[in-house]
Amino acid sequence: MFTLLLTLAACATTPQPPEPTAPAEPATPSAQAPTQLQTLTLEPRLMTWDDAAGTVIYSPGSDRMTSEYTHFVLSAASVEAVLGGRPTEPVTVEVEVAGPALTTQSPEDPNLPQPQDGYQITTWTGRAVRKVE
Repeated sequence: MFTLLLTLAACATTPQPPEPTAPAEPATPSAQAPTQLQTLTLEPRLMTWDDAAGTVIYSPGSDRMTSEYTHFVLSAASVEAVLGGRPTEPVTVEVEVAGPALTTQSPEDPNLPQPQDGYQITTWTGRAVRKVE
């Protein structure tokens, strides 16, 4: 019995929030999609740079476990142009975004802890417009 408990404890893994995935659409709002301006405080530790795709994914709240996550997929060129490079400390910017795209994700392993209806992911796609002083 004791061996079984040790085996089960050794197999248990800490649940991790789902990795952000970039949508198939380009990282700039399309001409047909209505856009809106949002003000974000970008924290470098919550940003994932994808040089191959030319995007940066900002995921506020991804450092905590929850059933809902929000991702902003921004043009890396626009972020670097507005900020003069990649940020090293939190900075406030105004972004123009289209969307949102709503998706649901579940872990591939059904034995991992997860919300009953899966993780609800809201993805906004856009570009940085200006730095807010």
